[in-house]
Amino acid sequence: MATQEHTNNNGDYTSVSLEDNDDDEALANSMEARLYDDSPLSAKCCIFRIPDVFRRHNEKVYEPDVIAIGPFHHRKPSLQPMEIVKKWYLRTLLSRLNISMLGLVKGIKEFEKRARDCYQEPIDLDQNEFIEMLIIDGCFLVELFRKETISELRSMDDPIFNMACMHQFLYHDLLLLENQLPWFVLQYLFNLTMENDQRTLSLTELVLKFFQACFPLTNHSKSSPRLDLENLHIVDLIRNVLISSFPGVESDEMPEKP
Repeated sequence: MATQEHTNNNGDYTSVSLEDNDDDEALANSMEARLYDDSPLSAKCCIFRIPDVFRRHNEKVYEPDVIAIGPFHHRKPSLQPMEIVKKWYLRTLLSRLNISMLGLVKGIKEFEKRARDCYQEPIDLDQNEFIEMLIIDGCFLVELFRKETISELRSMDDPIFNMACMHQFLYHDLLLLENQLPWFVLQYLFNLTMENDQRTLSLTELVLKFFQACFPLTNHSKSSPRLDLENLHIVDLIRNVLISSFPGVESDEMPEKP
């Protein structure tokens, strides 16, 4: 083993192993290489995992019962039956409108990076899988909210509107923080798939009408432009509306989001 001799402050000789120096340098280089240049949490992050501390008493209460929206529960086996319904909704939407699947893919592809940044953790879906998920889930939600208000769009064999208790399951699942799509994705798909005779109702108004059975949202049948512009996702919209409904609370005085 190679050594080097050094004289300390007392004039004594000490030997230092060159191999020890090499090991220390290797460790330092290894540690430095594993440091992060960027924050692990995007400044645009708004869709979070529920902390484990909230799951202590009931682990399942924050998980969807029938439908996965977004990537966190995308592959959950028990939710796969609703994937068939979502894809059927997309097929009926494309059949009704003069838009192509290629147009949807190209449009949503522009939002991929921005949409990924909205989620707390890295998404284990490649580009194609992530874009497909945004399109299928987003178009399902847009069609669901339209059909709730415009009954002419409903099919006689639509399980969402013909199966008992389906709405109750959806009320629960669509208001879970882990089960969200970014609002700008929904707004883009809503605008892209809007028909001329549907231009009187905004996406915000349709969402609020859907959840009227859950919340006293009747005072917000006409949504403010501020709510349309600043929503982060569906849960955030409901939060904004409920807060602004308290007496004396103006939209400009609403508390900032964390």
